[in-house]
Amino acid sequence: MKRFIFIALVVIVLLASIACGKSEEVIAVERAIDAIGTVTITSIDKIEEAERMYSLLSKEDQNKVENYNMLLTARSEYDRIPKPVELTAGNIQSYLTISLEYSKPETHISMGMTFGESNVSLKMYPVKGGSFENVELIVEVPISALWHVSSSDKAYSEANSDTLTCTIKLPANGTYEETHKISGIGSGGSVLDPSIGSRFKIKSVKGTFIPNN
Repeated sequence: MKRFIFIALVVIVLLASIACGKSEEVIAVERAIDAIGTVTITSIDKIEEAERMYSLLSKEDQNKVENYNMLLTARSEYDRIPKPVELTAGNIQSYLTISLEYSKPETHISMGMTFGESNVSLKMYPVKGGSFENVELIVEVPISALWHVSSSDKAYSEANSDTLTCTIKLPANGTYEETHKISGIGSGGSVLDPSIGSRFKIKSVKGTFIPNN
């Protein structure tokens, strides 16, 4: 009788052990969570893989994942990390202040034609703390006569009859200032239009903004 009771107890213990044991899938999820380690901006693939594996478990097996809270913490920490922003013509001015100024205009009229020149200063500085990576902007500025662009950086800008087009490679700190001299000839009227500086158009933007942590 005692022997029978002993065997019955052993069976019960074994069955309980099997019932409470972890499947290979549960163990794999726990290992995937452990593999996340210190959370950085590059941890997203490991976090998403662990989340995917966890979601495939049955409810019963999910309850057996002992380090699931580590996965929740990892996701929370990753979500708080500032992410790089892909810059576009639509959002660039949320990260960068751009101003255009004309100065030292000189004009004279001869035989009904207006001749003149002026300095054009394009200035930029960051609105938020962070850095700019591989940022290039193309800015179009309307002009009021047929202009020619004079610049030490020949790749910087070009002009047609009514638009000055400037291509800017932005430094990482986002601070930029360049002054160029433009000269032109028209059929009368002012060569320098004071309102032009507020009417520039950001034609295209590429690159990313990386916020400070």
